[in-house]
Amino acid sequence: MTGLCECGCGDPARIAERTHSREGVFKGEPLRFLRGHQTRVMRKHHPTLICAWCGEPFVVMPYRIKEGASYCSVTCSSAAKAGERHPNYKGGLCFSGGRWRVWCRDGTVVLYSRAVMAAKIGRLLRPDEIVHHENEDPSDDGEENLRIVTYAEHLELHRGGHDRSRVAERAQATRRARAA
Repeated sequence: MTGLCECGCGDPARIAERTHSREGVFKGEPLRFLRGHQTRVMRKHHPTLICAWCGEPFVVMPYRIKEGASYCSVTCSSAAKAGERHPNYKGGLCFSGGRWRVWCRDGTVVLYSRAVMAAKIGRLLRPDEIVHHENEDPSDDGEENLRIVTYAEHLELHRGGHDRSRVAERAQATRRARAA
């Protein structure tokens, strides 16, 4: 062991602070390479491919060619499979909580029913406008099933026309029954 980096740069290699017998490193002896210099040796002995995303050349181990290495890094791999290019992409739609949602380009998420009504009337809905499902099935976002209402109208539709005093009486009777 000469104590010089084995990549050929001629710089002195660091001294190992710990023993790693599996890697052939022993405490007090010089390391084979300076940090990052082993890739210089790799370039001489391993094939170089072109990244399918960024177009930069990168060195690969032979087993990665068999696995179908196409990208130089995880960053390029993720970028190449983002959004519309991802195999599970559904046109920006996501089904969660029993409702379809639309992922907008600006990163916001909107209920699909609101998007349908906005397209129908040709403008974005105001925050005080609520989309009511006529058949009360929130997963049925057909245009003929949707209606824009105010918050008060929506409460009235779901209350079924019940008088507030009757609801209050029922709640009071329930409280009395629990207390007894």
